[in-house]
Amino acid sequence: VTVKNSRELIRRKMGAGESKQKLGERVIAARNKLEQDLKLQNERGQSLRNASPDTMQLLLDRMQASFETFTPFLERTLLVAWNADSSKCKDFMLKACKKVLTAPIKKAEYEWFNSYVLPSSVWLFETKKNRYMFEELFEIVQRQSADIVNNMDSV
Repeated sequence: VTVKNSRELIRRKMGAGESKQKLGERVIAARNKLEQDLKLQNERGQSLRNASPDTMQLLLDRMQASFETFTPFLERTLLVAWNADSSKCKDFMLKACKKVLTAPIKKAEYEWFNSYVLPSSVWLFETKKNRYMFEELFEIVQRQSADIVNNMDSV
């Protein structure tokens, strides 16, 4: 058995090839979902704008209320709200995330965050600062975790 053959045998036994394949499939699936979400966002946003501009504002206000009260919402509604005013959506989303991730973390709010906010494809959207929403979220997480570490160090 050569070194090359033993590496291949180990790789197959440990599932590395299968793992890479699954990761690739997840990336492709996520990319397809994002493309579908963007298309849907644009279609529904334009349709609502044409039918009733006031509805767009109402939808945006309702979405903001959901984030302020940590209540469930539909992903598609968030996408249309983003289409209506991405800057306002970004602000209320990040404000809610900061509150959820501030110690002490409340279980109900964290479960809401994990169930409704975190899985959203909005995190892959670009902001007006040529950054992605997930980068903005990551900064909040870093700041909040630094605060927790500082508090623990002071004890």
